[in-house]
Amino acid sequence: MIALLLGAIIHDFNHPGTSNAHEIKCRTERAVMHSDQSVLERHHLASAFKVLSQPGYRVLDKLSTVEYQECRALMIELVLYTDLSKHFDFIGRLKTLASGQGYKAAKAAHKKDWRSPFANPSVDAKIVLIAAIKFADLGHVCKPFWLHQGWVERVTTEFYAMGDREKALGVAVSPMCDRDVDTDIVKSQIGFLQFVCIPYYKVIADLVQPRLEPYRNCQENFWQWHKRRRMQDEKKAAIQLATTQSSADVMMSVEHSRMIRRGSGTVRALVDDSPRLGRRKTMAPGLSAFERDAVSFGSRSPGTREAPAAAPGQEPRETDKSEQRETASRSERGSERFKSRRASCGI
Repeated sequence: MIALLLGAIIHDFNHPGTSNAHEIKCRTERAVMHSDQSVLERHHLASAFKVLSQPGYRVLDKLSTVEYQECRALMIELVLYTDLSKHFDFIGRLKTLASGQGYKAAKAAHKKDWRSPFANPSVDAKIVLIAAIKFADLGHVCKPFWLHQGWVERVTTEFYAMGDREKALGVAVSPMCDRDVDTDIVKSQIGFLQFVCIPYYKVIADLVQPRLEPYRNCQENFWQWHKRRRMQDEKKAAIQLATTQSSADVMMSVEHSRMIRRGSGTVRALVDDSPRLGRRKTMAPGLSAFERDAVSFGSRSPGTREAPAAAPGQEPRETDKSEQRETASRSERGSERFKSRRASCGI
C-alpha cells in the first residue's frame, strides 16, 4: 500500500508539459538520459526519488533494506504502467482475466455467488495495483461533466503550448497540439473516451462491479460530448442552409431581371413589326404568360394606342370608336397584370 500511495503521488511529479513523443523527436536531455524508453515516466521517478533522499522527505527510511528495495521496485513498475504505450497491452491482460472470472462470464455460466477476482488471493496483486493507479491516472473522465470539462480545457492549453514550442523548433507538430488546426475539441474528446477510456473502465467494471459508478460517469460524459457534437452539426447545417437560401434568392432575383429584359425586348420587337399590337394573334409563338402580359402592356402608357384614323372630313365610325375603347381596356388590363407580376418578382 505504501508503494501504491507514493506511486500515485509521484506518477506525474515535475512534469514538463510535454509528451514522450515530443521528448524523443526533439532529442531532449531527458530523452537522452532515459534512452527514449518511457522518458517522462522515468523522469518522474528519478525526480521523486531524488527528493525522497533529501532530509525532511525520507519517508522510506523506516523500512528495512529488503523492504525498501521491494517498495522502490514496485513504485517503478506502477509508474511505468502509466505510460499510454502500455495501455492496450494491460487492457488485454484484464480481458483475459475477465473472460474466465469476470461478472459476464459468471452470468453466462449461471453462477449466483460471483465475487470480484480482485478479491481472490490467487490473482497477482500487482495487476490490482496497476489497475488502481491507471484508474486514478485517467480519473477525470469519470468525474461530473463540469469537472471533467475543466480538466479537458487545462490539458488542451498544455497541448497547444507544446505545439507552439514544436513550431518554434521547426519539428512536426504533435497530434491535437496545433492551435490553428486542431480546434475540434469535441471530436478529440469523443475519440479519447471511445478508444482509450471506455474500453479500460468497461473491463474494470466487469471485474469489480457491473454498475460501477465511475464507469457510468465515463459513459455519461461520452454522451455529453456526443450531444455537443450534434449541436455543432445542427448549427453548421443551419448556417449552410441560410447561405444556400440567400444564394438562391440572389439567383432568383437575377433570373427575374433577365425575364423582365427578355419581355421588354419582345415588346420592342413586336412594336416594330406589328401594326396591331393589342391583338393576341400578332404575338410570336412560344411566348410565356409573363412575356404575353408584357406584350399586352406595350411600350406606351395605357390608353394611348389609337384606332386607324378616319378619312379627312369624315366622322369616326362607331366601330372604330368601339375598337379604340376595346384596345384601351385591353391595354389597361395588361398593365395591371404586368405591374402585379413585377411586384411578385420584387421589382
